[in-house]
Amino acid sequence: MDAVIVVGPPGSGKSTYAREVMNEYKSVREINRDNFRFGVVQPGGSWATWSHNSKDEKMVTSLWKKYFDECVKMGYDLIFTDASYCDPNKTSSLIGKLESLGYKVHTIYMQVSLEECIRRDLIRGKMSVGKEVVEKFWRKMYGN
Repeated sequence: MDAVIVVGPPGSGKSTYAREVMNEYKSVREINRDNFRFGVVQPGGSWATWSHNSKDEKMVTSLWKKYFDECVKMGYDLIFTDASYCDPNKTSSLIGKLESLGYKVHTIYMQVSLEECIRRDLIRGKMSVGKEVVEKFWRKMYGN
């Protein structure tokens, strides 16, 4: 089984890349916390209306883990697209877990300028995380 961790700040093209892969390979499942935030916990919500409370985040984590476990059990290839993987500690932890489950792990780093990430995020409308959040993750990844 293969797992791909797509690393990049918001607006870098992680989800677009994942959609392209899933269109070509039907055995791939995307795992992204936002899919649970705005698809289950707060359907149709946005970052502007997200509560950011620990109860909702715990629910997102629980749903994420359940979906992850089910995908592993079913033998799916996986693609991870959370911006939080800009943090090398989170990425290495996930790699270790996946390898222990028998996955061959691939990491793809999206190389996109800060300005382009901000531009792409702004055209998302209600799903925009905002310039400050894009900058935070971009700097976490690139260190400048």
